[in-house]
Amino acid sequence: MPVIAAAIAAPAASASGGTTTATSAATLGTGITYVQLTKETLANMNRSGNGPVSFQVVNSGASFNGPVSIGITITPDVAGGADPGVGVQTFPNGTVTAPSMSAAKVFTASYAYSGGLPSQGTVTFPLSFYYTGNRNVPARKFTMVVTFSSTNGPAIPPITAALEIV
Repeated sequence: MPVIAAAIAAPAASASGGTTTATSAATLGTGITYVQLTKETLANMNRSGNGPVSFQVVNSGASFNGPVSIGITITPDVAGGADPGVGVQTFPNGTVTAPSMSAAKVFTASYAYSGGLPSQGTVTFPLSFYYTGNRNVPARKFTMVVTFSSTNGPAIPPITAALEIV
């Protein structure tokens, strides 16, 4: 699968006193499934599309044991608030706080990841998505932005990836 990489971040202090740099990337997939938000158990309500199946943070320096806050925003390419909207359905590597979708169909959520970043290691965050509206809503494109912050860990560059319901 193709990977979109962000630029390497400037070194920052790590928990072990050395320097840590991190990169981030999204692994894109085709033929991913968007489940209908209120009828997620009905397979005939699913929509196919394209988008990231996961994103990764690669640590090229010393290990970091502190928490990382992750923000995800998904914005439709056309403003106006018509369905479908798209949101993150599952995020198994973190604790979800305050997921919401505005009337304009902009999804936002924060995630807390407490696993740290191993030295010379990669942490992968799998994703799955839902859509709002009924099965007959039109195709639509979205932009997903993933941001990272940490009080005492490495600077991690943001990720931008395209999503599409077809």
